[in-house]
Amino acid sequence: MGNSPSASFIEKAAGAVIALVRPRLEQDSTAIALFGDYNCGAKAVSERIAELLDKEDFTVLLISEDDYFRLTPAANLQKRIEEPDWVGVGEVRLELLDSHIGKLLGEKGPIEKPVIIAAEERFDTEQIAAFHYDLILVYGAYTGFLSKVNHRVFLNPASPDDLPMDNPIFSAIYQREKECINEEKKAADLEIGQD
Repeated sequence: MGNSPSASFIEKAAGAVIALVRPRLEQDSTAIALFGDYNCGAKAVSERIAELLDKEDFTVLLISEDDYFRLTPAANLQKRIEEPDWVGVGEVRLELLDSHIGKLLGEKGPIEKPVIIAAEERFDTEQIAAFHYDLILVYGAYTGFLSKVNHRVFLNPASPDDLPMDNPIFSAIYQREKECINEEKKAADLEIGQD
């Protein structure tokens, strides 16, 4: 479904996010949510931001929303098919993710973070130490709904035509996701689109 964002979009988005947060980076820890439609490149943009800021000796922590889903990928897909109303923010433990962001921003850790082992359809955990992170990047479809982030960035590299849906079930799931994302988009501090 759809194409991954271009390298030029990833560079543009990373540069725009760094410009947005640079004033705060010099003063205090900050957290940003990167979100958008399916295949918007949030992970690739997050990784590029981390790579660029690492060269400047900033500490960056990446957190994927995928680790906070309530169900494993196969179980979640099955529930989405059986219960279309399941699609949306209820799929993700946003309250736990928000709590973790708050603790990390306040350096009140350690936290025990869930980790999805998708190939084995199971969750594990990892410890993240209390540490001063200059930037915490949280990425995923519904991260724009988080309350503890300082900025919300909507990534919009593709047009709706870039996501052909021949399967009516997946088309309905995508449309429901899009409705949720359009709601959270209203809270975005910055929208980055294709040139």
